[in-house]
Amino acid sequence: MPKAPLPDGAAALLREPNPAVIAVVMPSGHPMSVATWYLVEDDGTILVNMDAERARLTWMKEHPHVSLTALKDGEWYTHVVMGAFRAAGADPTIGSRLQSILAAAGAEEVGGLAIAQYLSSDDPVGPAMLAAVVRSLAPVMVAHGLTTEAELDLDTLAARTADTLRSLDAVLVPPLLSGAWGGRP
Repeated sequence: MPKAPLPDGAAALLREPNPAVIAVVMPSGHPMSVATWYLVEDDGTILVNMDAERARLTWMKEHPHVSLTALKDGEWYTHVVMGAFRAAGADPTIGSRLQSILAAAGAEEVGGLAIAQYLSSDDPVGPAMLAAVVRSLAPVMVAHGLTTEAELDLDTLAARTADTLRSLDAVLVPPLLSGAWGGRP
């Protein structure tokens, strides 16, 4: 994670009013993330919008491991990828709903699990994986008007992603691996 002063790329990104998510560690040790507003002051201090009565503030004091993720406006690759999955007839959110689907089908003692991987800014797996997913979805993205071949620039996507991750000292979080189980009634 970048320490002050922030790298130029990260500072420039954060000085813009981009959508952001803040993640904290709950007492259980699990992460919890919520959308937030932020402001970068002239000295580089980052302020986030949070009600003083929120439990998150206590959790932050107990576990000062906090992540702020800002998404550059106009480069929301995730929403384009999600749109491509939908356009191809796939449901990109089915993993988060597996438990309710099993319960609605009559399964008993339904449970579930999701696993996340965090890929460091210098891990080549993340950019290569993202580029491969986008490459496989590119025909659907273009056919449905979600983007153009020129905007995707598939030949340089992995390298551009790697450069951005390194310049921001960012972490790439691929989609969750989700599973669910239940028994017959």
